[in-house]
Amino acid sequence: LILNDKSVVVRTIEHEGEVAGSILLFENEEVPEISFWTARRFWGKGITTSAVDAFLAEYTARPLRARVPQDNIGSIKVLERRGFKVIDEDSDFSNARAAVVKEFIMELV
Repeated sequence: LILNDKSVVVRTIEHEGEVAGSILLFENEEVPEISFWTARRFWGKGITTSAVDAFLAEYTARPLRARVPQDNIGSIKVLERRGFKVIDEDSDFSNARAAVVKEFIMELV
């Protein structure tokens, strides 16, 4: 289980006392990777952006990668504005979508 893995860093995203989502950091092919999720009703309020900024201030090791579905414009913008650049593309199974999706692999150096 991910929550029992001591090498995984997990943070809860809260907004006005409610759980809005989560951010986690894990090793993927020996490179740290960030992943985040925010409930749809919290989209467009800057909550994810603030949470990612706080996480990047806490976790300063680089390089840091992220994988994002190519059609997830909001998450791509959050990452690009923080300096992440697309370095590759891949297809992988998305638990959230229960389907294989095309992804950008992005990196912050």
